[in-house]
Amino acid sequence: MEVKKSKLILITGGRGGLGKALAEQLIKENATVIVTSRHATFQENMTLVPGDIHLQQLDVTQEHSVQRLFSWLNSLKNPLDVLVNNAGLGTFNSVENTSTDEWDLIIKTNLTGAFLCAREAYRIMKENGGGRIINIGSIANKVGLNNNLAYGASKWGLKGLSTNLSEEGNLTEAAANLFKMIRLLDRPPFQKISVAPIPLNGLGLALNDRLQRAAATREL
Repeated sequence: MEVKKSKLILITGGRGGLGKALAEQLIKENATVIVTSRHATFQENMTLVPGDIHLQQLDVTQEHSVQRLFSWLNSLKNPLDVLVNNAGLGTFNSVENTSTDEWDLIIKTNLTGAFLCAREAYRIMKENGGGRIINIGSIANKVGLNNNLAYGASKWGLKGLSTNLSEEGNLTEAAANLFKMIRLLDRPPFQKISVAPIPLNGLGLALNDRLQRAAATREL
């Protein structure tokens, strides 16, 4: 599938696992990809190159860190096309062994962090005429699992966040779905800021194959 121009894509927590697999596939489509890590150094004067992966600092649990990153993104000549809320944390304990600190950290990372990034991306995309906000879902937002209280709650919350964000954005393409694959499209009108289901063709097929191979080799 040809991409007419390089898309600017932000993947939170994209240094490893699913985020890394997404980034590696997207640069094959000539996307300009920014991945984030809370351990990286913030670079104010980063040069962005199409078809390359760039590392930027972001701690999704800190509102000031999120605001700094999106302020920097908004200053770039390339408008943000896609946000992938991928950063996540999971610890797996029974309800009686889940501490308040553990609960707070998982919710703050997986749900509040996604909200903060989605809010800032939404503002930029609304101003620039369109985009995609993609929240990475999980089997944990479909069924209840043992020893999965905090993580499961965060993913069910993320599903609700996606549903309500879709409604607020007046999305038209099967709104409220969570995604594990991305199709690069021409920038849509604002009323179609969307993260609609991605058919398994073009980039979708290639990415699905990459994720399956990554899982088989325990890269994820």
